[in-house]
Amino acid sequence: MKKPQKNHRRTSSSVLLVVLMSSFLYACSPFYISNTVFAPLFDEAGQIKAIGTTGYSGFGFQAGISVTDNVGLVAGISGTRHTDEVKGNIAEGGLCYYMKDEKFGKVELQAGFGMGKSEALSGYYFNFNNEYFSSTYYWGKFNRLYIQPSFGYTFEKIELSMSSRFSWVNINQIKSTPSSLSIRNPKLNGFFMEPAVTIGFGSQTAKFFFQGGMSVPPSYPKFDFDLLLMEIGIKLSLNTSGKEKNGQINNGQLH
Repeated sequence: MKKPQKNHRRTSSSVLLVVLMSSFLYACSPFYISNTVFAPLFDEAGQIKAIGTTGYSGFGFQAGISVTDNVGLVAGISGTRHTDEVKGNIAEGGLCYYMKDEKFGKVELQAGFGMGKSEALSGYYFNFNNEYFSSTYYWGKFNRLYIQPSFGYTFEKIELSMSSRFSWVNINQIKSTPSSLSIRNPKLNGFFMEPAVTIGFGSQTAKFFFQGGMSVPPSYPKFDFDLLLMEIGIKLSLNTSGKEKNGQINNGQLH
């Protein structure tokens, strides 16, 4: 019984260490800044869901359309920022499979791909070939693959969703000064768990919402990243199928 306890303590210590190191990087110049975690929460085919956001991580616009009663398309573009001297952007798109469940409400699974860039005018440190470089300016490009399960409940005036985006970030180009380093495919990558909770209030067609979350890697990557995700925004819902909603609520879902 002692060995499992030691392993559990070791695992807990590792997770705590990552979180503490992430908190320290809050004051640094992150290369990767996560954007809003978008969960459309479709009901049926012919729906359009769109959000506009602003907050700690920047601003963005994301939208989705349900092409069948179980499949949708999502896309978005975000301008990320940490300070006035650290900024970037992400453009992405993906597929969304969704369904309604009597016990769990609305269940979604997204998979997608995105491309982004990051730029900073302040001090930055990154690890390349086990050598740490210091720069006063950096610019870089990256790709991101993600899988995102979500579930939520939509009532007449309240909407609640919980998501966990799992992102694989790969830096494919980076330039910096004064080290005059310019590298393509530097093999700098990292895996991030990005849980988020979103709560919205309003009408069936428009809701004001708040989202809070984190971007935490299981193991520390070779580049800086931002830990926190705090956004506010507006979510719009449009039904193009011609079906009218009667406002009744069944099992936490609007029908």
